[in-house]
Amino acid sequence: MSDLPTNEFGQYQLLEKIAQGGMAEIFRGRALDSQGIEKPVVIKRILPQIAASPEFVEMLVDEAKIAVMLSHGNIAQVYDLGKVADDYFIVMEYVPGKTLSQIMKRLKTLNKKIPVSHAVWLCSEVANGLDYMHRKTDLEGNPLHIVHRDISPQNIILSTSGTVKIIDFGIAKAKTKVSTTDSGILKGKFAYMSPEHAEGERLDYRADIFSLGIILFELLTGERLFKGKNNKETIHNVKKGHVPLPSSRRKKISRSLDQIVLRALAKDRTKRFQTAEEFQRELTKYLVTQHPDFSPRELVSYLGELFPDVTPLIKEKLQQSTTETQKDLPSVEKSDTHEETAHASPDLIEQRLIDQEVYTESREEKTAISKVPKKPFQFPPIKKYFRQASWFTSIVVLFFLSIEFFPPAFHEIRSLMNQFLLSWDVSKGKTIAKTPPPPEQKPPPEQKPPPSPEITSGSLSISSEPLGAVIFLDDQKTESATPGILSLPAGKVYKIGLHADRYLFWEGTIQVDPGKTVSLSVPLKLNYGDLEVNTLPSGANLFLNGEFVGQTPFLRKQVAPETVYEIRLSMPGYEEWNRPIRIFGGKKEVVNVGLKKLPKSKALR
Repeated sequence: MSDLPTNEFGQYQLLEKIAQGGMAEIFRGRALDSQGIEKPVVIKRILPQIAASPEFVEMLVDEAKIAVMLSHGNIAQVYDLGKVADDYFIVMEYVPGKTLSQIMKRLKTLNKKIPVSHAVWLCSEVANGLDYMHRKTDLEGNPLHIVHRDISPQNIILSTSGTVKIIDFGIAKAKTKVSTTDSGILKGKFAYMSPEHAEGERLDYRADIFSLGIILFELLTGERLFKGKNNKETIHNVKKGHVPLPSSRRKKISRSLDQIVLRALAKDRTKRFQTAEEFQRELTKYLVTQHPDFSPRELVSYLGELFPDVTPLIKEKLQQSTTETQKDLPSVEKSDTHEETAHASPDLIEQRLIDQEVYTESREEKTAISKVPKKPFQFPPIKKYFRQASWFTSIVVLFFLSIEFFPPAFHEIRSLMNQFLLSWDVSKGKTIAKTPPPPEQKPPPEQKPPPSPEITSGSLSISSEPLGAVIFLDDQKTESATPGILSLPAGKVYKIGLHADRYLFWEGTIQVDPGKTVSLSVPLKLNYGDLEVNTLPSGANLFLNGEFVGQTPFLRKQVAPETVYEIRLSMPGYEEWNRPIRIFGGKKEVVNVGLKKLPKSKALR
């Protein structure tokens, strides 16, 4: 089991935030079963300020209800839908790898184009997943009529093992949906919409096929197909539906592949591939005939070339980590082994004693003493003692007599004389008893006072205007609100957040010192929203709550949060359109409406 720091989130653990959008934040996490087996997962959690909206909660429930019914190798699996405190979340399969959007951006940065075989195989795998999704039935065998409606590079991921997965069913449509979507509202990424989607018409499976055709064109050519300078221009390009030959943008593309791309991107959906299985079959046929040596393993290697970080060599890293750890560890002496004891030198043993603070004699002092040469014994100069006193003469006479008459006793007498002379102090005229010098006494070790208790925490005092904002600590909601005081371990940088209804979410970082208090006073800003209304065709009269405010395209900024507008659109020759909409703080509400023409008989009235 990994020992990474974790944050408990119900029965799951949040390990790392990997993305955040306008509605939700995405975490890499893990789930543990009753036997302690760990499973990596992705947790999609609705932002606190968004979770208050029933509309967004219903969208999350819809996404989970559709995705949980799907189990296919080319579709990311959804495991769970739940709620922890006020947080709604979806738990999905964790797929390590890169999205097609990331791959395409990387290719553009490197000024490269993906090999044709790789692009074809990627799209054939997506078509395989779409075919399964489109044909999915319930337990009774009734078709579910699932349409993804947002097939785009951001929602397709290539794993490090070479598997292609479709992700994110946030706006997928099925007959089991809880919430309803007005057919006139355009949702999804404009540059990957089908013409019928841009017109606000009823969608079927062929809308997903068109979106996949756009991806295939862009992978092959390295160019955007319908992307304009703004949403209005992009939608216009989609609606016009002009598609150049891919071979005119890249010479390696054959005529047969041109025909496949153009058929997938036919403006008239009756002329497109009618099923994803048919699209997938044509791509596979091209791949087998034109690139018979292609293997999906090539794509894994290619992904590693583009992104070296996605193909880690785990075994090599472990070995490297072990080697570096051993280098950092202090060397351990095998003093208790027989071999080293048998060959241990005195210097080694002495060094160990010094290291253990048992050996008190300095090696330098011992070496200096051992190098002092020992002087041989010498007789003192006898003439010197003859000048000291007259009585000393008798000693001299006795000495010579002993030499003359008692030769055997000479050496004994001389020895006695030497002992006498050694104890004679010539300068003071007296004998001094020689005693050994007292041993050098070392001062007693200094007694250190006991250490005072170490202060390891500080505190944060935080207030806001207005009061009552919920305090977030490191992206986790606390039980405290402003004004409040939090006790925090010192020496660490903390991420602080404040959330109050109708106000902009505030974020900052602080670091507390031991025993100190950090004070913060935060003036919260009102969380305004924006409203944008676009129509096809443009120039429709716009009424908000019955008041005429202008013609489309229309943009109103700095709208107070939670404002509800009744939108009404009118234009000669087209059906009148109306719908209520709520403005959420910090979010730009975009309403794109394809106005429907009146029958000629009604238009003439």
